[in-house]
Amino acid sequence: MFINISNNYYGAGTNAYNVLINAALKHYERTNEPTCFNTFNYDTLLEKAYEHIISPIQEIDDYLKNEAIQIIKPHGSCNWVKVIDQYEIPKDHEVFLNENLSSHHIR
Repeated sequence: MFINISNNYYGAGTNAYNVLINAALKHYERTNEPTCFNTFNYDTLLEKAYEHIISPIQEIDDYLKNEAIQIIKPHGSCNWVKVIDQYEIPKDHEVFLNENLSSHHIR
């Protein structure tokens, strides 16, 4: 669903995300204060605006490399997930995950 939203509901013209990124850039130009967007959205609409206006996001470090605007997605995104190898999934959760996520490529 979130990939569908990301691919079908972003227009590179004027939209709320482009306005937001442009406002953050203008704020930085005036004050030299960076803006950090902390979003819990799994879609990539904010990233698409960032890429349209600033630069492509091709790896995880690209979310933080711009000095004017950084993006933090603590829950992950529909197009990536951070796996922590040391984390052990409780056995009762493992059965649920295997049954419900077997068709998804989350690793």
